[in-house]
Amino acid sequence: MVARRWEGDTLVVNVTNQIEETWFDRAGNFHSEQLNVVERYSPVSENVIQYEATMTDPKVFTTAVEDQPAALPAAREERASSSKFKCVPFSEELIYGHLRKQ
Repeated sequence: MVARRWEGDTLVVNVTNQIEETWFDRAGNFHSEQLNVVERYSPVSENVIQYEATMTDPKVFTTAVEDQPAALPAAREERASSSKFKCVPFSEELIYGHLRKQ
């Protein structure tokens, strides 16, 4: 479930009801169905948005994880172009599936 709200100029997105079988990250770290992710999108300037994420999961973590590497500015480029990218469905499962928590 996704809930959105504004705190001043900051868009706050709260994501709950996670699927327990997914991975928390590419390293194979797991989470439970109680994982709660709060994302914050704050304007820094006309072309920069600050992104921050806080993850809580009382069944897995002892404290909230404020993912500092995920706290990063996202800058808009004037001449940005999108390149074609072929997304291969289930590629992570194919590559990392053997690491799945049993």
